Amino acid sequence: MTKLSEMKVGCCSLIRFLFLVMKIVGGFPYNWQSTHGRLDLKRSVLATLWSAVLMIILMASAVLSIIFTPMDINTGKTAEISACILNYVTYSIMFAFFPYFIMRSGMLAVIIQKMTESKVDITRKALCFRKDYFQLVYITLTAIAFGYLNYDAITECLTTSTYLTYKLSASVCDFVVEIMVTTLSVLLYLLLKILSTEAEKKVNSMSQALVSSPSDEIIDESTKKPQIMNISQWVSDFRSKSYTYNNNKHREKEKKYRTVIVAPSLRESIHKNERKICRAVAHQLMSLDEVVLNVVDYAGPLVAMILLSSTVNATTMLYLTSQVVSYYYMAYISLKIVCVVNITCVSDSLWRKKNRCLKQVRRLLTSKLSAATEQDSPFKAGLMDVERVLINSPEFHVCRLFTLNRRILLPVAHAVVTYLVIALQFGSSEKPNQNTLNCTTEG
Repeated sequence: MTKLSEMKVGCCSLIRFLFLVMKIVGGFPYNWQSTHGRLDLKRSVLATLWSAVLMIILMASAVLSIIFTPMDINTGKTAEISACILNYVTYSIMFAFFPYFIMRSGMLAVIIQKMTESKVDITRKALCFRKDYFQLVYITLTAIAFGYLNYDAITECLTTSTYLTYKLSASVCDFVVEIMVTTLSVLLYLLLKILSTEAEKKVNSMSQALVSSPSDEIIDESTKKPQIMNISQWVSDFRSKSYTYNNNKHREKEKKYRTVIVAPSLRESIHKNERKICRAVAHQLMSLDEVVLNVVDYAGPLVAMILLSSTVNATTMLYLTSQVVSYYYMAYISLKIVCVVNITCVSDSLWRKKNRCLKQVRRLLTSKLSAATEQDSPFKAGLMDVERVLINSPEFHVCRLFTLNRRILLPVAHAVVTYLVIALQFGSSEKPNQNTLNCTTEG
């Protein structure tokens, strides 16, 4: 019986499921077919028409949500302004998010095609409960909060007719954008993890090839073929020659004899082959880095819009919750906070891959295989090429403004706290002083 921590999800099947969800919401107008661990994509006319119609509906809903923003909040002027800022910023971002998400789907198809050309294995296992627990927590919490928010929105639309146009249009936008954001974040995490795993696999295969190169072999000059001689057989032959050495010299001689004695031509051939292996791996890593750059170019603007919208939503809802306690606001805040944290974790696999591969290559550079001089070990230059490629491997830059990692959580939290402090100060100044009110009443 498989343990929960060992259960894994197939990568190819998960990618196809995410593509299906994106196709339903109009963000991926392609048909696909899985053959021998690769995905063959082809643009669909019907799916393209569906995407165009849905894009028009969503953009119109975003505009209506901005126009019909409710203005009758009774909790104070600051709360009213905060709600207006929330709606204007959120639905303006959605107005740009929907067409970008749909019209840039061709870039996603190019990424899949380049992964196929680079012979990236997508049949491996992808998400597992032990290593990718946060993705599973994110999906679970999003589903719970998403279900409650939509239930509350539908109930409110059915019970009250006030601001019905705003409620319907906002509900449609929120419903679709949450599906898009969740699907996109999981897909980005999955693609980057596949590329990172493939790069690490190539570095591991290179390390095994170099470590398993002939180091305990003796080369016959006549045949130019490696012949392995048993150490015990050599000791018996060595003693039969009646050499008189003391124990220390005997150990040194035995230790020296275990080293490789290679014909010059064959030694040069072995080292050229090792260097060829290193340079081939460096070339393969560069092709994978090119795919990573395509992923970053495709997802960078989307990530920027998601972070900005989620931060504004969480901040404003926190202030409104401080004025009027609402389970709707609290669920919305939880959803946006989890979304921001999850987005910042998308590029973790790139950072982990880079560190693990660099450690492995540098361990080889300082090991017995690469400790010799450049003349005796020509493949050392090849290892240094691999090291340079890993050092210069791309990071997830969002529109060339900042690097996407967990450090971004600190400035986001700083911005949220700053706005809350300012809004609370303005909100407290709107409440009349009780002493002044009593004096006015007595007079």
